Amino acid sequence: MPLKIGSTLTVGSMSIKIAKVGKPDWGDAKLSIQFSSKQDFAKIKSWEFLDAKGQKIEHDRSSSGSMGFAGNMTYFVSYNLGKKVESITLSLTYFDKMETLLVPIALKTGVGMGPS
Repeated sequence: MPLKIGSTLTVGSMSIKIAKVGKPDWGDAKLSIQFSSKQDFAKIKSWEFLDAKGQKIEHDRSSSGSMGFAGNMTYFVSYNLGKKVESITLSLTYFDKMETLLVPIALKTGVGMGPS
């Protein structure tokens, strides 16, 4: 994917757009990329950045957030890269279906003052 503002990719049912690219505002990273989507990035469990030769690029998640109102949210996530490149290959671990499960547990607590 070219590192240009507006470049998009589709991951499962999620559309991701590059919102910002450039030198980070702080730190020693060589490049900062901000991605945006109308869906929460929680479905993406891991990000791996590769250069044109397929080599991994060191990266750190620098920020994330959202803005808007219910039904019209935009989500953001930013990564700082340890190498300046013109394009990247992204390898993502993405969960298409997420469920909340209620799991019953039994818990016994005390204050530690009982018989030893």
